[in-house]
Amino acid sequence: MRHLSTLSFLFALTFAAVASAQTFSPWTWSNPYPVGTDLNAVLAFTDGRVLFFGEGGTSVRSTDAGTTWTSFAYPAGLTRVTAVNFPTESIGYLLGDDVDQVGRIAKTTDGGLTWQLLSYSSFAFLNSVSFPLDDALTGWVSGSGGLVIKTTNGGSSWTAQTTNVVDDLRSIHAWSASKATASANDGKVIETADGGQTWIPMSTGAPGTITQVRYSTSGIMTGIGLGGYVGYRSPDQEGGGWNAVNAGTSTDLYAMTHLSNDVMVVAGDGGVIVRSSGGFAGWTTYSTGLTSRPKSLSFADTSKGWVAGSAGGLARSIDGGRTWIPVSQGNMRSIYDIAAFGGDTVCAVGTLGTIMRRVSRHASWETRSSGVTTTLTAIEVFGNGIAVAVGGGGSILRSQDAGDTWQPISSGLTTTLNGIAQRGTVALIVGASGKILRSTDAGGSWSPVVSGSTAQLRGVAFATDSVVVVTGSSATILRSTNGGVDWGQISSEEARSC
Repeated sequence: MRHLSTLSFLFALTFAAVASAQTFSPWTWSNPYPVGTDLNAVLAFTDGRVLFFGEGGTSVRSTDAGTTWTSFAYPAGLTRVTAVNFPTESIGYLLGDDVDQVGRIAKTTDGGLTWQLLSYSSFAFLNSVSFPLDDALTGWVSGSGGLVIKTTNGGSSWTAQTTNVVDDLRSIHAWSASKATASANDGKVIETADGGQTWIPMSTGAPGTITQVRYSTSGIMTGIGLGGYVGYRSPDQEGGGWNAVNAGTSTDLYAMTHLSNDVMVVAGDGGVIVRSSGGFAGWTTYSTGLTSRPKSLSFADTSKGWVAGSAGGLARSIDGGRTWIPVSQGNMRSIYDIAAFGGDTVCAVGTLGTIMRRVSRHASWETRSSGVTTTLTAIEVFGNGIAVAVGGGGSILRSQDAGDTWQPISSGLTTTLNGIAQRGTVALIVGASGKILRSTDAGGSWSPVVSGSTAQLRGVAFATDSVVVVTGSSATILRSTNGGVDWGQISSEEARSC
């Protein structure tokens, strides 16, 4: 591709989208599937519904326990969702940020089909929301700077409470309309037993931050944290110390759920799952098969559960967290360029030598072997199934079967190649240190051309069969009037006439 500038690419993309609006369907997510952005919250329901929320407006829903997925709209104005809580099957609350990074709260009364923004807003980051089970009226929200707010009327109004801390309160969990616990910094929690009139700080003895707190159905308060910390305090220990547990891992733990009073499932970095089978004893380590950091964990019942995390990482369990099946499909690496062959065949290139290929709009993306580990920065299609990809270390790869297989072509260079363009059988590649390569046989062989520049050349485009323009660092613009054989530097005003 030409890679002249991000601005020109976006303009062309916008123009093409407007011009073809009558004939093409709207954009749909293609890779990774079902999403590729960080997922901050997951909710699984007994009726087969699964809801995921994340960054950049990402929200996906399944009504058949994950067999199929559909996107649905965020509450108007929000750019991300940070936390979700459903006190009942139909009523739920979510926290998020708008475009100005103002914290907002939204509510659903139809199981997540539609959401309405509530009137509350805050410049603090809103981290966690919790309502007692089956109480959709009374709930708490915690956030940065020691923020705790409470509603007693289903979110119509919120009242700030005095916590006497300035910590980032990452997690809050409500046991009842009067009793709640929030996690603070340095292994501390704050607790209330009088509806939030007073909040009492307590040390859990954890070596670092408590990332999440949860009550079990019998009122046992549990906290997890960095370095594999798991701690708990039973109801008869209220006001007293916490009991630290050896869960058999030193991995940082971020999400947990109680399946019963005796069974807990906890998710940590690197796909680690630790599961207790006898209260806080008898821990066993399992793996989700994911490498992303977990951000949320939810079980519909004692068997069916989901874990969600960064980079769209999803996995599900149907046996109470003992075994996990990764749901995410596709390549998680960064994509630098994409090009279409005839029909619906498309190839994309990216980091670590990534080449991905899709042969129809309904097919999944398949990874093709590139034979290189450097970043591939650009790809260009010549026609007749021929394509050339370029990248780091002077890499040039050529395909003659619409991107199914690729063969290395010598460039004679070790510098990064940034862009490629073609006109018929003539092609040009530009790269670092003013390097330009030229081909007259549709990319089968390449020869160096003197550019007269040492700039980082980033983009190249044919204006006509003979006129070619190259752009680079330090406002460098080069022009050739004989198909890329000879080059001279020109001003930006001269470039406008090309």
